Amino acid sequence: MSAYIVFLLIIVIEWILFFPNAKLTFGKNISYKQKKIFLVIVCVEMICFVGLRTTNLGADTTTYLNALEYYSSLPHEEILKAKLVWPYDFEVGYFLLTKFCAWLSLSKTSFLFLIAILIYVPVCWFILQYSENPLLSILTYFAFGCFEYSVGIFRQMIALSIVLIGTKYIRDRKIVKYLLTIGLAMTFHTTAIVMLPLYWMYQARLEKRIKWIFAAEVICFISARALVLLAIRVFPKYSGFVSGRYDVQGGSYLMLMLLNLVFIAGCIIEKRDKNQDNAILRTSINATVIALFLQILGYSMGIVGRIVPYYSIYLLILVPFLMNRYFKKNIVFVHFIGTIGLIILFYLLTKNSCINPYSYIFMNRY
Repeated sequence: MSAYIVFLLIIVIEWILFFPNAKLTFGKNISYKQKKIFLVIVCVEMICFVGLRTTNLGADTTTYLNALEYYSSLPHEEILKAKLVWPYDFEVGYFLLTKFCAWLSLSKTSFLFLIAILIYVPVCWFILQYSENPLLSILTYFAFGCFEYSVGIFRQMIALSIVLIGTKYIRDRKIVKYLLTIGLAMTFHTTAIVMLPLYWMYQARLEKRIKWIFAAEVICFISARALVLLAIRVFPKYSGFVSGRYDVQGGSYLMLMLLNLVFIAGCIIEKRDKNQDNAILRTSINATVIALFLQILGYSMGIVGRIVPYYSIYLLILVPFLMNRYFKKNIVFVHFIGTIGLIILFYLLTKNSCINPYSYIFMNRY
């Protein structure tokens, strides 16, 4: 865990050194060019940090690397024509990516670098376009579990990154382009279809329905198992998870508490600034509500929790925004507290996870 904390502290130090005035302004007076410089640096660092890790770090890393190794073992002229074999039953987009990398004879480490690029470049672009404070957005990415998923759940996190690029189509109300983006994401992981509702929730003013949402949360808790089984009937591809190793109940309620807290804080801001037409703010609040219900469903079947990042990713925009609005007069203090708090949250949520402890690939060479 110490490697991750050191990595995050390096990012914080870089922010302070490169932009000494940014810590006082929450990024509002930082130019687009300055944000871009910082995020390019951080993006390269994240790619290298993840790309140089050992090949057994992450929830599904071993499975994905075994698939690469299997297709690489085929005769070179047969690789691109090879068919799916169990247990590598990937969606067409990721399947083609794996075969192409095998055809190019990429090593495992080179493959991990490529996956990291596909995941982190769109995430940093998303932060560049919409975040008031890139530093706190990066820390939120770590603190709320997205980084942990990106280390081992490749298909879904690539799909998520593709969907992030489509956020501008929600704002610009371009339904065809958004649907095409979702379709492309689904070629890497079919669960990307869960992002469709966000387009139509764009204009929903959920701050007027807080009581109803809380009531719906209670109902969702009671009927969570039935709802998950119903969803599996609609998508029978995932029926194998029932009674399998991922069919576990329970889990920490810390994330649910945090999502509720952020949602309430966002609704208060929405009510207070009625004349403010911030499409990304409203989209982020609505995404947090959906993340709430997905988190609840995850307590009845653990695998459902993997869908939460599709919506919780919008916390990267919402958390810095709320900190800026609530603590205008105490920016230095809240910037310090926010940074420390997010790092501590990352530590608490990942200290016993599959990405801990971290080790570099060259540490395990024989």
